[in-house]
Amino acid sequence: MEVVKDKPPTIFKKLPTMAKALCWRNNGGWIIGGAARYLLGEAEGAPRDWDIMIPFASWPDMAFLIPDTAKVNSFRGFKFTLNDIEYDVWPGDLSHLILQAKMDIRAIQPFVGRALLCTGLST
Repeated sequence: MEVVKDKPPTIFKKLPTMAKALCWRNNGGWIIGGAARYLLGEAEGAPRDWDIMIPFASWPDMAFLIPDTAKVNSFRGFKFTLNDIEYDVWPGDLSHLILQAKMDIRAIQPFVGRALLCTGLST
């Protein structure tokens, strides 16, 4: 596992408005998977959707941002589209995500510029 740091302004330029709102603050959401790879420069072009895990402690402060039209997703969070951008947002814990992973993980908290890179995980 490796933790890397990047300049938040560089990363924030790539974020859609809703992703910025959900990740804003020190304890805001973590962008997971393909969107994290995109922000880290490991993938070309914007992701097809933005997967954002909100820490349990921040969920009450962030859940109000989710539109009423959102549907429940497979993570027991919410899936919605806003301005032609698809989002999957759920409450969670980063340690649980790491322990349950069956593949490489990329996660980034763009407000503080912290990224978590876990490779070679398998069960």
